[in-house]
Amino acid sequence: VLECIDLGITFGGLKAVDNFNVTIGRTEITGLIGPNGAGKTTVFNLLTKVYQPTHGTILLNGKDIHDLNTAQVNRAGIARTFQNIRLFGELSVEENITVAMDTQMLEILRALATNPSLLLLDEPAAGMNPSETAELMENIRSIRDTFKIAVLLIEHDMNLVMNICEGIAVLNFGHVIAKGTPEDIQNNPEVIEAYLGKQKEA
Repeated sequence: VLECIDLGITFGGLKAVDNFNVTIGRTEITGLIGPNGAGKTTVFNLLTKVYQPTHGTILLNGKDIHDLNTAQVNRAGIARTFQNIRLFGELSVEENITVAMDTQMLEILRALATNPSLLLLDEPAAGMNPSETAELMENIRSIRDTFKIAVLLIEHDMNLVMNICEGIAVLNFGHVIAKGTPEDIQNNPEVIEAYLGKQKEA
């Protein structure tokens, strides 16, 4: 459904994303992970044409979408949710969380209303407890199965990523440093180093 070839963007000489290559199958759930500031949301902004890529190609269902704007990309089949961290000052913490839980699913349903072939989820488990995250996992799976669509998700909850994703791409400083199955990624020394820092020699 999606193929990115050498995709990249430069902001004033800084390569925010460089040579991003990823292929997503028609009903595949793929994770895009990496440390904060790695360029994950920038990739979503490139895919949805919030930013125009400096170089590279995006193929959606085999069609080059370089000349499409955000609305046209949405009509062509990419829908996305956003990180919605907005608090209501007049509500209690508990009420804020309740609203957020409903808003998380509402965002997904609103994105599905556009009948996409690819759904981009930006940190869907943010602020959720383990049982809510487990429910979200089931929801994402059933959305994929019911609508026969692909899902690309940015997520910091490694438990969710490792349990739901068939393929994972790891971004660090705008570069893909690893791609593979959850097992491949968990055992990749470069990924471990990106997340945990270099282990000092004893």
